[in-house]
Amino acid sequence: MEAESLGLQLLDGELHAAVNTSDSLWVVEGDDTGDSKVRTRNVVAITLAKSVAALWPRLFASEAPEEPRLLDGVQKKDPLTK
Repeated sequence: MEAESLGLQLLDGELHAAVNTSDSLWVVEGDDTGDSKVRTRNVVAITLAKSVAALWPRLFASEAPEEPRLLDGVQKKDPLTK
């Protein structure tokens, strides 16, 4: 996967596992004022569809594996018994 903006390499590397490219997408999000003199902040949101539904311990194959965790930081708790 490669991503470049204004000549700067933002991402470059082999993904941990295969993705389904026909179900993956990227979108540029930001505020367009219509005024070319006003600099706006844009964000590229990339959505990757995994070929096999499985937990990835890392995004890129070259990264060290990490223990999976929830993005919001909330710890998973065991259900209370009745």
